[in-house]
Amino acid sequence: MRSVQPVIGLFDSGVGGLSVLQQLLARHADLNYVYLADSAYFPYSLQPADFIEQRVLQLCEWMEKTYPLQALVMACNTASATTYADLVEHHLPFPVYEPIGVTCDWIKKYHPDVKNIVVLATPVTIATN
Repeated sequence: MRSVQPVIGLFDSGVGGLSVLQQLLARHADLNYVYLADSAYFPYSLQPADFIEQRVLQLCEWMEKTYPLQALVMACNTASATTYADLVEHHLPFPVYEPIGVTCDWIKKYHPDVKNIVVLATPVTIATN
């Protein structure tokens, strides 16, 4: 059954993205949200990149058909690193937000003098450069 109210979709391979949802709810409690945790293939760090790309595209297409999405937040760094460009190329009819670029932009804006940053990431995320 398709929801009538527009929603913000959040996607993660597990429950870590619930912290992202918590922050969104704290700032925008008036919006509707749907959270998809792909626990069947958690953690994505154990999956090959091409599998992650196919899986994420499949799940995002399902979310788009099931809910009237007005935006999608990819709360999973591994999924974002491997799939974000493909999602943008698919010309989804709503914006897609991902944490990696947003974090880099924030650091550049608020800490322009920082030269070294420690990054904690899965091998799949690191392999995407």
